[in-house]
Amino acid sequence: MRIPLIPQEIMRGADKFTESLFCVRKLDDLVPASHPLRSIRAMVNETLAKMDRLFAGMYEADVKGSKRGNETHQSKIDPDARLYRKGKTGSELRYMGHTLSDNRHGLVVNARLTCADGHAEREAAKVMINDARQAADDEDVEITLGADKGYDAKECIEACQEMKVAPHVAQNTSGRGSAVADAIARSVGHAISQQKRKLIEQGFGWVKTVGRMRQVMVHGLEKVDQMFVLNMAAYHLVRMRSLGQQPAKAAGKAQLKSRLGTLSKADMLAVEDAIKIHLALLR
Repeated sequence: MRIPLIPQEIMRGADKFTESLFCVRKLDDLVPASHPLRSIRAMVNETLAKMDRLFAGMYEADVKGSKRGNETHQSKIDPDARLYRKGKTGSELRYMGHTLSDNRHGLVVNARLTCADGHAEREAAKVMINDARQAADDEDVEITLGADKGYDAKECIEACQEMKVAPHVAQNTSGRGSAVADAIARSVGHAISQQKRKLIEQGFGWVKTVGRMRQVMVHGLEKVDQMFVLNMAAYHLVRMRSLGQQPAKAAGKAQLKSRLGTLSKADMLAVEDAIKIHLALLR
């Protein structure tokens, strides 16, 4: 069966006047013949023709699938920041903050900031442990270090032993041998240190939320380090106040008072308010 086709002109009428509705003009028609843009355009076209191979070489590089790294990329705004990936997150420009806290009460005794790389944590730990050893009144006093399995490296464990520090570090046995001796890993002190080391995370949580260190508003290692240390000092005072409000046991009351010092509750609140004002000014 055939269906007769109706010409388009019959259905809607012939477009006799359509052309009169449009004006087709070239750019050259709008520029006068004596205009200086014509000579400039000729020079630009000639220059672009000579640079055609250069542009082709610049655009032929295919970066799809290539990885970013500190060897190939650097921030122009903050050159000290480094691309670093934490856990399963993507790589971002970061710094690394490190703290050393008291295993008994979670008081921050040392804080420092470094550029982000795979060795910064262990290098900073060795510096802070050495500071703690130098600050000890008795050179033979027992010092223990509780840390996660990221610090289970031969050079870090040997450095602890040279400074007479017991490395209560979690063993990393994933595909390799641990540098932490089994005798230390099975000790009661090691188990206590592993339980107490989680107190250090409270300081980082506080400075990221209350201290606004999750995304810093300053650039440069020195300035960010000042912000980090100041925030940790503020958390230290907050932690002291919290410990002072807790009912201390009779056996540990004298030791707790010695750690809190002679500051009264009102004094600690005043210092805390002053630091909060300082943080607000820095923002």
